[in-house]
Amino acid sequence: MRAGESFKTPRLKIGQRYVEGIKSDTLGRFWQFDISGLEAGKEYELRLIDNSGSFLCDPWPLKTFPHPKYQAERLRILTFT
Repeated sequence: MRAGESFKTPRLKIGQRYVEGIKSDTLGRFWQFDISGLEAGKEYELRLIDNSGSFLCDPWPLKTFPHPKYQAERLRILTFT
């Protein structure tokens, strides 16, 4: 992004839904997304979209935790800071 340009709020496409980002720094380089109502144990495809509707990156999968009443066979956690 060039000096003087403004970046509008990115959106996250998850399934058929779109969620607006929440800026988490003063420069607008880091964004967070609060997504409610996801089904347990389901895989979703996520994509970041800019204000013109263009995709900012390739899609990636996200699988939610299993429902609490089910016993999971295994658990894998990836953290990134």
